[in-house]
Amino acid sequence: MLRIFNKCPAIVVSRVLFRVLRRIKMVPMTEIRLFLFGSPRVERNQQPIDLGLRKALALVSYLAVNGQPQSRDFLAGLLWPESDQTTARGNLRRTLYILRKKVGDDVLKVSKENLGVSPNVSFWLDVKLFREKMSVCPPENFPDPHCRKEWEEAAALYTDDFMAGFSVPDSQAFDEWQFFEREELRQKLGGVLKQLAQYYLLNDRPSEAIPHARRRLALDQFHEPAHRMLMELYARAGQQAAALRQYQECRRLLNEELGISPEAVTVELYEAIRSGIISPSTVKTVKIPKTQYVSSGDVHIAYQTLGSGPVDLLIVPGFVSHLEVIWESPTLARALQHLAKSYRVILFDKRGVGLSDRVGYPPTLEHTMDDMLTVLDAVDSKRAVLFGFSEGGPNSLVFCAAHPERVQGLILYGTLAKGMRSVDYPWALTQEQHAKWLDWLLSVWGKPAPHLYFAPSRASDHELWEWFAKMLRLGSSPGGVQGVLDVLKEIDVRQILSSIHIPVLVMHRAEDRAMRVAAGRYIGETIIVKQLSEIHISSEEATLAYFFRQGQVIEVGEIVQRLSMES
Repeated sequence: MLRIFNKCPAIVVSRVLFRVLRRIKMVPMTEIRLFLFGSPRVERNQQPIDLGLRKALALVSYLAVNGQPQSRDFLAGLLWPESDQTTARGNLRRTLYILRKKVGDDVLKVSKENLGVSPNVSFWLDVKLFREKMSVCPPENFPDPHCRKEWEEAAALYTDDFMAGFSVPDSQAFDEWQFFEREELRQKLGGVLKQLAQYYLLNDRPSEAIPHARRRLALDQFHEPAHRMLMELYARAGQQAAALRQYQECRRLLNEELGISPEAVTVELYEAIRSGIISPSTVKTVKIPKTQYVSSGDVHIAYQTLGSGPVDLLIVPGFVSHLEVIWESPTLARALQHLAKSYRVILFDKRGVGLSDRVGYPPTLEHTMDDMLTVLDAVDSKRAVLFGFSEGGPNSLVFCAAHPERVQGLILYGTLAKGMRSVDYPWALTQEQHAKWLDWLLSVWGKPAPHLYFAPSRASDHELWEWFAKMLRLGSSPGGVQGVLDVLKEIDVRQILSSIHIPVLVMHRAEDRAMRVAAGRYIGETIIVKQLSEIHISSEEATLAYFFRQGQVIEVGEIVQRLSMES
């Protein structure tokens, strides 16, 4: 080492000594802070730096965000696209000289062909920290409560759009990069703000949710679901006038700017707020229930309970479900909370789907019947009203026939008694129709495609289909659900209908494209021989109970009350 010092100029010796001292922590590491949310700015050791050149700021921003070394040729072409390669590299060299002079030689790692951020400095970047918090706690983790702090901190980092007000006028490629970065970050922020607002809403803290909902709406003033969320939050916080004004503002914007009217679900929410159906006095928010497990044989079944009313309501889902994803739908969460005001609501995922064990075989009616009985025993429910929709209808019918002593009443919605069409049952799909529908379903599984069979009037509600796509992805897989629907083809519970001796109400949508209304009539008319049931043909748009509107939920609650009194 002494021989090296003797041969080196003083400046080189000082640099070598500086690095040695830094390694043994006698000299603090340089800290660079780069703020790219809002107008870009740079700090070195907490002191602001004016880089002077716009392209110097563009260069350090691009290197910091990408995090990997970039070739000099690429960077020269990115920032000086109209110059020839020699001139562009010369411009890059001069800009690099100014940049290193301003921020320090040790900030960038420079080689003959590449440039990058040096690992020898502490380089803090707000955008990087924002993305790290998203990777640790993506919005898909909802309703995980300890993600709230990460989301709050991420939202606080986002002070304004990415590099707001900054541009490199003669570089279209840089401007395009900046645009796509900005849009991606805006979308991530929108997802975080939505989940924060939903978190506070579901925890009965609507006033704390309102600022997040306002920020979310400011990202896109034409986003109707954001208007709906803010309307509901105002109503839950006791600000009915503000909720009604929000609807009027939504209607004005859509009409003046897009020439359209609000969606039916928005109008219905407005009417519910105006009439007092949704208000602090009528809505007592129930916290998201914990998921629990019970063993049904050698299979673990996931279940939840909410509410503490005198009547138990067991909801028997269709071909797919996921106990925790359902709470990410504001409409569905509101529906369950409404029912939980008066009843103890019991939810479960069938074996093979959702949070229950994946079993490697398609569950039969008997499997689901055993699982229902196990869940009722686990929550100490002696008798319950069953609400079976879609494929949950045959499950509920079989349970009623086998265990009538455990059932107070039965509600069926959009279901059937036989899976495939036959001469004596012309109301189901043919083999060809079923195969065609199944091919389509599997082709869009997990994608945000409108499922017009289930909710035709909400085809344009992109947020709804994003949520439903997530539930399909996490609830099952294409191969798994194919096995479930193949079992459905073989279902035939017609022979047990006449043995059911409990109060029953059959609900069906008149224009149901997935389960024909005649199939609902058949069930009701077969049981009605005993004078124990009614048939209710609805004109509502929702075919699947996941998409119920407020009026339908209130109706279900009233039906549960009536059936429990009749039993």
